[in-house]
Amino acid sequence: MKSSAASSFADVSDGVPLDLHSVVSPPAPETGRRTWRSCNGSRGAMRLLGSNGRLVPMRCKGVNKCDYCAMLLAVEWSEMLALDAMEGSAPQVWIVLTTRSTSTCQADFYRAREHLMRAIKRRWQDAEYLCIMEMTSGYGERSGGLRRPHWNVLLKGVPPEAQAALEKLVRRVWCSRVDAEPQAQFVGAVSEAGGLMRYLALHFLKESQRPPHGWKGSRVTASRGYFTRERWQVRRDAQRALRVKRELHRLAEQGLEPVEALAIAETQVFTNEQVRWEVVLPTVNEETGEIVRLRPMRGGDISVLRPLKRMPFAAWSVEAQGRSSRQWTATVEGA
Repeated sequence: MKSSAASSFADVSDGVPLDLHSVVSPPAPETGRRTWRSCNGSRGAMRLLGSNGRLVPMRCKGVNKCDYCAMLLAVEWSEMLALDAMEGSAPQVWIVLTTRSTSTCQADFYRAREHLMRAIKRRWQDAEYLCIMEMTSGYGERSGGLRRPHWNVLLKGVPPEAQAALEKLVRRVWCSRVDAEPQAQFVGAVSEAGGLMRYLALHFLKESQRPPHGWKGSRVTASRGYFTRERWQVRRDAQRALRVKRELHRLAEQGLEPVEALAIAETQVFTNEQVRWEVVLPTVNEETGEIVRLRPMRGGDISVLRPLKRMPFAAWSVEAQGRSSRQWTATVEGA
């Protein structure tokens, strides 16, 4: 029999579609039915318990090992690039750097890319870059079945009319430091930022374009000034925009009008943002399969289901101490 604490929890990990990011498996041979797949490397028995009573599995976030987590990261990056472009700072030129080398070690190409970006920066002082690393599929006639890395580089601060000069610079600097053919390097203008972002997102999502499983490193690197705001702020806004899109997708399937669906989606996203989460370990009855106990990873009792302590006054005053911006004290006024 379930305990009183566990009776209000519902494990939603089974049988629930994954909205816009759902991945459908092939039909099972015994039943002929398709099932929903999600993260294949979830963190064991650990679950996230929300203050609304939901109990959900945790993603592994191993983007170089889990196809599902890699897909979510690709969608997030494409949303970040789209939001940044819509804020009036879209890239105007892009480069494709290729090599004949089959090495998957990023250290073999790091210095060459560093020298190239420095050379571009010396020529165009306002230049900023974002680099996306991909791998060829190895299915080409001349590939010999081997996969090779290549890099899509988005450039800001370089005018489209400078393509010829940029192409000469790329061929001279890149090909002198990497085993690459000058004619295989591409430099082009970004005629429509949204279309380019969708193109890169589709390639980023392709399993054939991803590095081999177990590859270590970050596929996306950017200069400090590429984004018009702090990167964490752009990522936060992108994640919220994706949540709204998921809600809109769900409401559209229910046949709601766009204006009504947008209002409901915004409200639902705001409500979900107020939910507090805690990592717990459930204890399951082997005979009945019921959850009989939930243990917080931090120890003690579950805290997310208890109401927060209300302060005497909602106003807080924060004062800085010394010259360091990291030293802060917070006091409750009127306490």
